[in-house]
Amino acid sequence: RYSTKLNKNVYTFNEMMHPRRRLQQQCEAANPNNNVYDAPSIMKRLFSSVMQSANDNNLLDKFFFSKQQLPTELKKKKKKKEIGSVLRTAARSYKANGSSRPASPTYTTNKPSKPEITITHDGVVGDYNDYRTRALKSTPNRAISILTQDVMDAITSTFRSGMQAGDLGENILVNGLLHTSFRVGDRFTFLPPARTNEQDNNNNNNNDKQQQQQQGNGGGAVVVEITEPIEPCSNLCKLPYINRDEWKPSRRVQECKNFLQYLDQRDGFRGWYAKVVTGGTIRVGFDMKKLV
Repeated sequence: RYSTKLNKNVYTFNEMMHPRRRLQQQCEAANPNNNVYDAPSIMKRLFSSVMQSANDNNLLDKFFFSKQQLPTELKKKKKKKEIGSVLRTAARSYKANGSSRPASPTYTTNKPSKPEITITHDGVVGDYNDYRTRALKSTPNRAISILTQDVMDAITSTFRSGMQAGDLGENILVNGLLHTSFRVGDRFTFLPPARTNEQDNNNNNNNDKQQQQQQGNGGGAVVVEITEPIEPCSNLCKLPYINRDEWKPSRRVQECKNFLQYLDQRDGFRGWYAKVVTGGTIRVGFDMKKLV
């Protein structure tokens, strides 16, 4: 029932488990006077012989994988793809009536939703930020602001307020990435969803035209670089659920202080600023992917 064909360097399973001949030869060599060995002594010699044979021929390593012998594919942990989806794009244009200035009683940090935004090295086309424009001379390092959905969820659950998307002044709201997924110097690209790319590749006749359209509108070509975490500012205290008319001044001050401290608990909880490496158009539904 067992194979009798022996490999030069490996013993068969039958020989390893039933080495009768080898045990007989060893007993005869060690006991020329044919003295009787007791059962425990024989089993001990049998076990030592088998283990020595297995060790000499690396049979144990063949039956059991050691950590060093595991395939490299199993050792390497698959890195999670850092990719999110654009839920919302927003921009607020300059108002000549003065409402774009924080000193105005009608000023708000909320930015209205847009189906798409176009960004250049100067920032988001049609978007105005008073502090960036006047105090920082339109610095390119704050060309665009990005917020993650996990922050929105945390604020809503903590303050149980009427917070709305855009209240923190973000140009882009992203789902699938956390506020901790960003570091200064990281680069991200905005691409059409993967399924759209596959459909475009399958359509050979219109592939060239679609690529030209994508290049023209910036699809799949936008790249930004994270420059700094956004710091909470007192302008957020003008949001209606932080500064309610029925509250006393002392409570308004305290609510504002609590809100700003909450947003300042860690980097990125207020959002991230980025500069534009490659401009173009970003649409709702685009993927936001971290570049390695």
